[in-house]
Amino acid sequence: MTTPSPEQNTEVALHTKMSMAVLDRINTEKVGLSPRWQFILSEYGIWILWVLSVLFGAVAFSVMLFVFMHAGFAFHEATHTTVIDFYVEVLPYLWIIVFILMAVLAHFYLRHTKYGYKYTLSEIVGSSLLFSFIGGIALHVVGVGYFVDVQTGRNIPSYPTVERMETKLWQAPQQGRMIGTLPRRAERGAPALFTDSNGAQWTLSTTELNPMDLDLLYSGEPVRLLGVVSTTSASYFHGCGVFPWGFTKRGSFEEMKKERTAFIEKMNEHHGKVARMRTASGTPVVSVCASHTAVIRLSPYFKEQQ
Repeated sequence: MTTPSPEQNTEVALHTKMSMAVLDRINTEKVGLSPRWQFILSEYGIWILWVLSVLFGAVAFSVMLFVFMHAGFAFHEATHTTVIDFYVEVLPYLWIIVFILMAVLAHFYLRHTKYGYKYTLSEIVGSSLLFSFIGGIALHVVGVGYFVDVQTGRNIPSYPTVERMETKLWQAPQQGRMIGTLPRRAERGAPALFTDSNGAQWTLSTTELNPMDLDLLYSGEPVRLLGVVSTTSASYFHGCGVFPWGFTKRGSFEEMKKERTAFIEKMNEHHGKVARMRTASGTPVVSVCASHTAVIRLSPYFKEQQ
């Protein structure tokens, strides 16, 4: 029989000491074996929490899409000095924070799954964000972003819904913007009495509105109105452009592109009148709308296109 070496005796003594320490701790803390089903349930619970965090992230992203599609980017020269000012005011900060928080939670939960340690931080965050992006687009298409925005506004009066935000931006007559309607049976050619969203009535000049503007204006539907307040009469408004007012459950980049094109074309018409005043012989063309803020801000763009 082989006699253990001193080194082997030391190793056995060390293992014995460690085993006794572990047993003492188990007895002291009364640690017991847990059934396998508890581990399985815990694992499934973590996965469910991960799925929920990704789902809430998708909801937040769908609201962000809805806000972006309806925040009036197409008209930003009419509402803001620069495009940066526009984004600073209209970005949905609440939903951006919710989206980031859900991404953090998704990473936390997935890391604590059985095989979560195998994935890198970029893989976990990237996959969570990808699922939230795809889910958010799908939810936006079916109108979830619109629904959440509207319902949040109904339950939280201080929440800036898209409609509240746009109303705040556009109901500013002294800055050349209004929201409102004409009576459905208003006759063309007669003095137009435009009622804004605050209930105030304005005598509206339509001399510089094109046929498409007039069709939309006399439809009786709520519209966005660009123009200039008279310096001689507090209730006189000179119309320069008419645009639809309303929010659909889903918007598209194609709709934004059409709005942008229509806005630029109308402002270019008024900018062109200034050019004709400078170059045409005979009676000059007098355009009130040529002095509108939006036309002035777009002037460098129009000159580049010439």
